[in-house]
Amino acid sequence: MEEKDLINRFDELYERSYTENRAVFTDFLDLQSQDILERQRYYPAPVLYGGYEGAERRAARFGDDGDFPLECIRISPKDMKFAEELTHRDMLGAILSLGIERRTVGDIVMHAGSGYVFVLSSVRDLILDELDRVRHTAVVCSVSSLPEGASSVKEERTAVASSERLDAVVSAVFGMSRADGKSAVDEGRVFIRGSECREPSRTLKAGDVVSVRGHGKFLYAGESGVTGKGRLRVKYALYK
Repeated sequence: MEEKDLINRFDELYERSYTENRAVFTDFLDLQSQDILERQRYYPAPVLYGGYEGAERRAARFGDDGDFPLECIRISPKDMKFAEELTHRDMLGAILSLGIERRTVGDIVMHAGSGYVFVLSSVRDLILDELDRVRHTAVVCSVSSLPEGASSVKEERTAVASSERLDAVVSAVFGMSRADGKSAVDEGRVFIRGSECREPSRTLKAGDVVSVRGHGKFLYAGESGVTGKGRLRVKYALYK
């Protein structure tokens, strides 16, 4: 959806919430759409939620308190012994093959061989009734919740960067050239904590969540020392 059309849609939902005095909700929004929403300065500000703390794809609620129409569905192999090693991409592809639109599907967290998928309540029954296979693996679907200890973050890693500048760290984490890292920032493909950032020189801080469209997302954990050549060792954790 074009930015102008998206803003018009947000305005419509905001007005509906006000005139009808009730909570109304968007579909799942990607990071760029969330950034556009937050720049509109609605009052009161809409609330963003994706089903769990730290979700990337989130729906927005305009208006007073109201439960988000979201569900968590567990997709598990019928027989783990014969199951393929399924990925986030496999789960998403199987769901979309049912004719479900991407905007109705939020994050997918892989844990212990199963996928925990956050979806709009409107598509829950279709997934429960129709999804029986992911790639060549027979699966079963059930309404669930994200297990304690499940995370979309991988183990901590280290990389070597020239500094804690955004472009330098992005380049180091994703194996880009420094020029490509800077281009990603300049072109608006990099987000920090969900907000677009076009400042290559911005210094990252421990706890910043950085997303690079087309590459992935990582949690920046700060520096951990200096190499013999004076370059920084930085810590980060990739999201699955």
